[in-house]
Amino acid sequence: MKQESAKTRVAQAKQSSDKILLCIFNYIQGFGYPPNVRDICEIVGLSSSSTVHKYMNRLREQKLINYVDGKSRTTTITAKGHKLVHELLNQHKKLSL
Repeated sequence: MKQESAKTRVAQAKQSSDKILLCIFNYIQGFGYPPNVRDICEIVGLSSSSTVHKYMNRLREQKLINYVDGKSRTTTITAKGHKLVHELLNQHKKLSL
C-alpha cells in the first residue's frame, strides 16, 4: 500500500511540474516575458507560492528552466526544457485526436 501511494505522489508531482513548465512556456509565448510566481499559482490553480517555488526548483535541478533567485520574471526555458515542452504538446495533440 505504501509503495503504491508513493508512486501516485511521484506521478502527481511529475504532472504538476509538467503543468508549470507548460504554463511558463505558454505565458512567454503569449506575453513575451515570463510569469511571476503568483501568475503561475493563479494559472495552474495552486494557492501556495511556496509549492510553486518547490516545483520550479525541481525543474531547475532537472535543467529544464533557469531563473535568478530573488528576482521576478527571470525564468527561461532551457533547450532541454523546450524539448520536453514539445513532447508534452505532441502527446496532448495525440490525445485530442
